[in-house]
Amino acid sequence: MPTKYKQNPDDEPIIASITTQLESRLGEWFGRNSRFLRKEPEIITYPSSFFLRYTILVSQYHKKYILAKIRRKPKMHSIAQSMINPDLHINMPTEYNSLKVVYDNKEKLQNGLGAIQPLLYYQPLNAIVMEECPSVSLGQLLTNWETAVLQSKKKLVNLHDAALKTGKWLYSFHHAIYTSHETEFSTENFIQDINDLARRLEITSHKKISVRFICELFSKKIHHPPYKRIPYSITHGDMTCDNVLYTKDKTVFVVDIKSKPASVYSDLGIILIHPETYITQVLSLGLFIHKNTLKEYRNAILDGYFGDNPVEWELLDLYCGLNLLDKWVMYEEIFFRQERIKRMISIILIPIFRLYFISRIKKYLTPPKQEIN
Repeated sequence: MPTKYKQNPDDEPIIASITTQLESRLGEWFGRNSRFLRKEPEIITYPSSFFLRYTILVSQYHKKYILAKIRRKPKMHSIAQSMINPDLHINMPTEYNSLKVVYDNKEKLQNGLGAIQPLLYYQPLNAIVMEECPSVSLGQLLTNWETAVLQSKKKLVNLHDAALKTGKWLYSFHHAIYTSHETEFSTENFIQDINDLARRLEITSHKKISVRFICELFSKKIHHPPYKRIPYSITHGDMTCDNVLYTKDKTVFVVDIKSKPASVYSDLGIILIHPETYITQVLSLGLFIHKNTLKEYRNAILDGYFGDNPVEWELLDLYCGLNLLDKWVMYEEIFFRQERIKRMISIILIPIFRLYFISRIKKYLTPPKQEIN
């Protein structure tokens, strides 16, 4: 969720710099009569990014909006702070180029699937400039009270449509915009990924959760896989519900593309389990989003991606389990860093999170698959 930006004098020259650069390009992007409605952008703060939002008057009756995205860390309160940490922005050129690849190949996307238009990579600030896509996220559709709890038919229709098109978008990304191929499944690499996450969990839990315990959860699926070769492609790399946008005209767009080579099932694993990792879902022990809503969501994603093609269920469950483990580690590390009052709250929450994530991982790694909700 966005938070309010607090004005900082150190940010003023930075904002002026990018505003001047954008103003010089408006004619190129939107026509010679285009101009800023006002030169001062609205600044929206998310945990990992600042967004500078500009309103453009393309004509007397036509407005467009552009966003300049600059990376930040959650405790950074000014844009100037983010500028002094070069490692923070190291992946921004890849993210910009990924948007450009998708936009340049948008004709390969089916009806109802869209591509965000990137406008500029502003090197001095490592900022991605793009057209805004007025929309709601797939996560917002899922966690809306009428959808999650009351199961409103109208809301569920929208959720089904958005999830179905998300699956189709992801399939097009893996197999049309990029080219997929089959490669051998590496048990050793997968075990290494689990061990790395388990070691982090062992440290943050002060050895209350052991590496051995985590490895035993995965052992049966890993050591007796019914598959030898897996589909491989360039993947999104952060395919969460929050990175899927759904517009009023029922078009799906996807943002924050990391473009990592991996199994296509890694992206599917993330998008399928992400609703289960929202704090509200964890604290309610899986009861906030109704199980039928989650089932509808999962089925729509898979129908959109696979259509009539077969699903490697064992492989899918394995990647769902791995991504749940990754999210669990993320929460444990957040709790581990807390101090004072927040530390006391964390001590209360930690047992709930551990109970929840262990139960969810077990459900994905224990047959039958049909019982996963």
